[in-house]
Amino acid sequence: MQVEIPDKDFLKAVFMLYLVPVIGLITGALIGSKFNPHMSIFGGFIGLALSFVFVHYYDRKMGRQKGLHSQITKVLKGRF
Repeated sequence: MQVEIPDKDFLKAVFMLYLVPVIGLITGALIGSKFNPHMSIFGGFIGLALSFVFVHYYDRKMGRQKGLHSQITKVLKGRF
């Protein structure tokens, strides 16, 4: 099968899946370090966990919309 994903949807998914958790980790670590240098680790974990929750709910919201899914464009024949 040949599957196509629109470029803008692919880039949005990559950003949400990879960059949002990293941004959450760094932001949480920076906020935690403002209180105490040892709190940066705890703040990083909290920021990372919150970003995972955000990505989860964003994914559920986007999954309900039409037109944001991959589409099968061609069925290829051959040996598998």
